[in-house]
Amino acid sequence: MKKIVKIYSIILIILILLCTISTTFVYAQNALPNANEYEPGNESVPNNVTDMVGTIATIIQVIGVALSVIVLVMLGIKYMIGSVEEKADYKKAMIPFLIGTVLITATSTIVRIIADLTSQAIEG
Repeated sequence: MKKIVKIYSIILIILILLCTISTTFVYAQNALPNANEYEPGNESVPNNVTDMVGTIATIIQVIGVALSVIVLVMLGIKYMIGSVEEKADYKKAMIPFLIGTVLITATSTIVRIIADLTSQAIEG
């Protein structure tokens, strides 16, 4: 069971790294027939979407960090009070907890960074 979890964790980390490092290539010519004359009708829609995504990512990050701190405090108290067998069980429970905390924080941070970069690209 532990080997399978380690293998899946390594595969997941590799996939995340590949997704963040890889670039996107677009091979398009004349996507708009009159690209030089194009004037968008409503420019506030992308700004509203990026603002909303940034707000949602921030809320998710705050809630995730708050819940992580609360659960970590509870596990720490149980660890200090528990017997030797219980301490071993809590150590086993902390590894997936820490991985989940890192994933929640990293995911929401990456989404917020993308939203900020997108809003800067739209404005500038």
